Amino acid sequence: MAAVEVINSYEVGTGRLERTIASRETTTGSRLAERTYTYDPAGNVTKIADTPVGRVADTQCFAYDHLRRMNEAWRARRRTNRAGAR
Repeated sequence: MAAVEVINSYEVGTGRLERTIASRETTTGSRLAERTYTYDPAGNVTKIADTPVGRVADTQCFAYDHLRRMNEAWRARRRTNRAGAR
């Protein structure tokens, strides 16, 4: 079984996580996943885009109220609030 290598990159200035890449530690360096993170001006995560190699991409989105509490989460194609309504 091959080990997995995870490489994180961070935004300059804010230090926020910008991208995560997971790869198998083999001679070919097979990439397993790549996630990118997007933030609003307050620093809340608004989007996580997962683009795994050879599989369907997934984008999760998040919205916040005026007190910076998450009040919605949805996938890019289906929007669902916390109560489960679309």
